[in-house]
Amino acid sequence: MMEWVMRDMIRDLLTTERTLSQHYLQAQHISANEELRQTLEQCLYEVNRVQTKLFNEMEQRGWLTLTTAGQQPIESAIIHWEQQLERHPELAAKE
Repeated sequence: MMEWVMRDMIRDLLTTERTLSQHYLQAQHISANEELRQTLEQCLYEVNRVQTKLFNEMEQRGWLTLTTAGQQPIESAIIHWEQQLERHPELAAKE
């Protein structure tokens, strides 16, 4: 019983960390102040570090099952994003 409670708590924490990560990243992107942007970047780093620890803990305890994508879904995703880049060249990374 206690294991189920612990698993649910860690799963909730992982979900919260993922949400925080998204919000910090969004705030960092729209920030006009360089000092604030750097602070948000540090917060994002810390949130991602905690997220990785939680993920690894769940995996070690056998609470996560990871599946490997087959070749077909990978190729389909590549084709999809190549088509997106053709339609929207502004999405391409600038060097």
